[in-house]
Amino acid sequence: MPFFPFQKRKAGPVASPVQYQQNDKGPIFTTLTLDDDSTRRAQPTDFFQRPAKQPLLSQQSLEYRGHDGSEQSSPTKPWRPLMLRRWVLVLFSLVFALLVMTLEIILKVSSDRDGFASTESDLYYVYTYGPTAVLTIIAAFWTQVEYRTRQMQPWEEMAKGPQSVANSLLLDYISPNPVLAFIRSCKNRHLPVTLTLFASFLLKVLIVISTGVFTRRLVLLPQPLPISPMEQFQFSGHNASKVDDVAGLASVGPLLNEIDYLPGTNAEYAVELFRSSNQVQVDNYNMTGESKILRTDLECEPATIDRNVTVYCPDYTGCTTAYNILRVHNNDCHMSAFPNDNTSFVVDNRTPFGRWYGGVLPGTCDGPVEDTNRDRLVVFVLHKVVGPQITNSTALFCKPSVQLQQSTITMDQNGVLINVENGTALPTPAGLTSFISDAVLNTVEQLDNNFLAELARKYPIRPQNLDFANVFAGLIMRTMDSNDMQNFWDSEKMSRGAQKIFTSVAAQVAKRYLLVTKPDASATKSTGKATYRQERLFVRRSTMRAMEALFCALVLLCLYLGLRPVRRTTPQDPASIARLASMLSQSENLNLLMSNAGFVSLESIESLLSGKYGLVYAEDFVQHASRPQFMIESCDTDISKPISVTAKPWQPISAMWISRIALLVVPLGIVVALEVLFRQSERNHGLLDVSSSKWTQYGSSFVPALVMVMIKLQFSGSDFDLHLIDPYVQLKKGFARAKTSVLDKTIYTWKADAVWTAFVNGRIAVGASTFSVVVASFLTIAVSGLYNTVPMARQEFTNVTRLDSFYDPASMLSGLNATFNYTTALSARLVVYDQMVSSQWTSESYVLPNLTSTAETTETANNVSSITVDLPVRRGALTCRVVPQDQLVISYEWFKKMNQTGADMNWPMLNQYNCTGSTTNGVPTVSVSNPGDGPFGEWSNFDFDYSNRSSPYNDRPCPTSYGLYGTWQGKKAKELNVVLCWSSVQELQASARFSMPGWRLRSLQADEQTVRNISATPDTQLDMASRVFGGSKGNVSTSLDNVFTAFLRNSTTNTMETSLLQLENWDKLYARMNSVYGRAAAQIMSREGRFTNLTSTSTTIPAQQTSYSTHRLRQKLVSTRVLQGLLIAMIVCALISLLTIDLRNVLPKNPCSIAAQASLVAGSQMMKDLPTEAQWMSDKEFEKLFEGGRYRMGWSGEGEEERFGIDADARPRVQEETGWKKWLWR
Repeated sequence: MPFFPFQKRKAGPVASPVQYQQNDKGPIFTTLTLDDDSTRRAQPTDFFQRPAKQPLLSQQSLEYRGHDGSEQSSPTKPWRPLMLRRWVLVLFSLVFALLVMTLEIILKVSSDRDGFASTESDLYYVYTYGPTAVLTIIAAFWTQVEYRTRQMQPWEEMAKGPQSVANSLLLDYISPNPVLAFIRSCKNRHLPVTLTLFASFLLKVLIVISTGVFTRRLVLLPQPLPISPMEQFQFSGHNASKVDDVAGLASVGPLLNEIDYLPGTNAEYAVELFRSSNQVQVDNYNMTGESKILRTDLECEPATIDRNVTVYCPDYTGCTTAYNILRVHNNDCHMSAFPNDNTSFVVDNRTPFGRWYGGVLPGTCDGPVEDTNRDRLVVFVLHKVVGPQITNSTALFCKPSVQLQQSTITMDQNGVLINVENGTALPTPAGLTSFISDAVLNTVEQLDNNFLAELARKYPIRPQNLDFANVFAGLIMRTMDSNDMQNFWDSEKMSRGAQKIFTSVAAQVAKRYLLVTKPDASATKSTGKATYRQERLFVRRSTMRAMEALFCALVLLCLYLGLRPVRRTTPQDPASIARLASMLSQSENLNLLMSNAGFVSLESIESLLSGKYGLVYAEDFVQHASRPQFMIESCDTDISKPISVTAKPWQPISAMWISRIALLVVPLGIVVALEVLFRQSERNHGLLDVSSSKWTQYGSSFVPALVMVMIKLQFSGSDFDLHLIDPYVQLKKGFARAKTSVLDKTIYTWKADAVWTAFVNGRIAVGASTFSVVVASFLTIAVSGLYNTVPMARQEFTNVTRLDSFYDPASMLSGLNATFNYTTALSARLVVYDQMVSSQWTSESYVLPNLTSTAETTETANNVSSITVDLPVRRGALTCRVVPQDQLVISYEWFKKMNQTGADMNWPMLNQYNCTGSTTNGVPTVSVSNPGDGPFGEWSNFDFDYSNRSSPYNDRPCPTSYGLYGTWQGKKAKELNVVLCWSSVQELQASARFSMPGWRLRSLQADEQTVRNISATPDTQLDMASRVFGGSKGNVSTSLDNVFTAFLRNSTTNTMETSLLQLENWDKLYARMNSVYGRAAAQIMSREGRFTNLTSTSTTIPAQQTSYSTHRLRQKLVSTRVLQGLLIAMIVCALISLLTIDLRNVLPKNPCSIAAQASLVAGSQMMKDLPTEAQWMSDKEFEKLFEGGRYRMGWSGEGEEERFGIDADARPRVQEETGWKKWLWR
């Protein structure tokens, strides 16, 4: 049955509606009369002016009497939310402008410094998560701007003047989701709501794209580095005649063996090495700094050799050899007799066929003795037959020069030179050029002539037809690109080759003799720089520009919202039910209409409230109130339409069961998905291959962030609706405290405060829900570091092919004692001297088979970074024992009779076999002859006779070598020791890891449990004295032979550690002997002990290859666990909220509009009890009005006075349900 709710009012004065008029100043009202004709209101001509046209709301506070009769002071300005005040919105615009500037600074730093920061920085996670965290915090503040704008928009519309009910009392921007609210605001042209919602959308977009601000990239990074010198040039006290062959070996090695130069040198320079004064926190880096460098040059000019030569044949030689004197000349120099000593160029007259002769010898131009510019190095090559004439001759006059410079050099951490710049010339010490020139010739002169046989085989020349006076000329020919015989008379090529060899050897001479490894106190420290490869964070320029554009848009939005004209709305915050009741308490017409509309639908209310509504501030002259009264008044109303009651309950979508269950299912599904994806990432070394496409890179950054933003929106919406309906849930149960019901406004407070307030007031469901939203805010922060793109190591099984096998040492040519070529000996000697690392396919004392892989021939060859393989390796080993002193037989008799220094000695072989060859008829056969005072040492191989042995040698082991060493003083040995050694070749299994491409050995782990002897015959013994160290000179004592010199040489200090010759240091000497022997034997076996006639079935070895062929998207463990923890916490909160609150049948309609709330409080005793000045009370004062009160929502009254709404609960208190049932089901 239709009814008119306002007819259910008690008899009394009925107000007639206010009659509105319109003028150029805005809405006015005329009269408001009561039934007793007494005037209740004044008749202002404007909403905001007193009758005398005085401002109703002054800028000063007004004194008024509170509800307790005390004098109170309260501001008379209408209330405005904090977050909508002008200074707050302007502050937002300043923050956004500051962020734009910050982004520009970050972009400039990233560009100027090759990246913003290192991925290994302590602040890496700040840079990774910081942008998202900052924007999340800003978005949390902006949420209040959005909520308050949506809340106050109906009030602002009514403040403009009378508005339709749809645009005022029924205008609801609170309950719709942001999308619907945005569309509605655009349709209604409510720009503040539109802009704040659009700004919220922009902030969410910013949060998503902020996860992709930085990208990782590998760059070369320079940084300042304090450096101090390790070496210093010392130019005095050097004698060129005392140089050894090491400098020559170190320079020839790179030419013949393709090995590296010594640290601090290359083919042109020798530099003073420096080191970092501070520790560099990376493994591989280059250093750049100022240092002195020494550079040599050899300027050569072509010369002519006369065809006729002077042959000098001494009588005592029988003319089998002849000394040739040449006449060499060009325009600037004439040598009538070359070489200078007339004996350096020797020709063998016994060969009837022609030979190629050549050399590099010093010469002097004819001229006055006082002319110091006559010395030259003469490079010559000629062909000569028997007789006084030559053919096909080439000659060069060369002048060496030395330059000292202060230059900027770049080297790696091991001292390998990378770049040397031209610097400032420094004075050259007197005699330096002469020393270096002579030293170069001297060190090269000591190199083994066996090299010439190898050179001859390169050209169509028989080795016996190549007779160069020294190795220098042969090395010049070795530098030629081709093997054409025309190289022998091409003066231009000869000039370039001579220059190359001279500068290379000179650099090694300077390194060995002119550089002091411990600089003196005058060496100054300086500042250089270190350059190293580092993975750094780079700003994505496109992402940064997009963020700047969005921030600029936010700046403009905030400025508009902050600087737009502000209309006066409500005296205080109308957020709570009680506050709204106070706002409506003086609006008698509206209260009269809504007093019985509590159970009426919004559609019926719209019919009931047809007309226009506006806000009025008026003075009450009857009660003489000190504050103006706030009212909502109507005009053009039509109350003749009947309305129907509806009892259909209302609840928000997020409060429905399907939505609340989704709160559990969706995050749980993401937790499971994260775990599945993480395990797949670990199992497959990444989720998927990442191409260079921007869409792939951006997708891996933005899609996860977008998912987390959607999850947060889901929980935020649910929490908002729960905060909205929770006060009504409390009121429905009855006896609700005011704090949690009619005074509740946590929907418009900060989340942290809302959580605390909810738990303090026992609202577990609300507290858990709000806490889940707080937790959800961290999702977008944590997800910003969930994925990263890394070059992923992919390990795959593969097969490698063995290209060779090892000879049995007993059949390897003639064994290790065979005559191996010069290059082999050079390699072994350089390794022993620590002047080069082990050559390829060797490592220290180990020899590895030569391998190849199919990966080297496929398209993915460059992507294979390493190969690990288990393979057999070999090594040469010495097992040595010292003969006990009491078993040595030493005799000085013969040397005493001959008035010489020395000793004869004999000793047992330290085994049960009578190894012949050490004695003959009991007479000692081993002697030490003419040792000088001080340390001495001699190494030799045994030469045993096994012709009468019926058993294999391996069954009757005898030592293969021995060493005599000790200290000599006067005519006798102060200490004399004998060491016997048994040699063997061993094979064992090892695991080797090679870096690719190039098969550079990175690690080798040999399994000592698999050692087995391959051979222990005499052929296994390496003759180190004649084959490896022939031509070497000891630089401390001539009583140390070449082998012991190698044993005792300290490569770091370039000195002899003679203390190792003491018997008490035998263990150290034994370790050094095995190291030297093993490394030398490894080089010999590697070069001479391989053959390649393998069958196809025995060449395949299984291996494992590691490649970085792709970049993979990898999921991080820490971020995964953090996200899962946050999501699980949100699930628990949602479950608690679901189990502790019942949202069924709470409200008959959506309570978010002013009219809906008015229908629930109009006509209530709670509203009637509110004093007039309650509209202006502060929150603290207002709450005192409700202390101790209990409230309920439901039906009250009887008959025509029956109403549905919110009111004070005066019913007798019934014992509440307690225990687990209360919190589980309420």
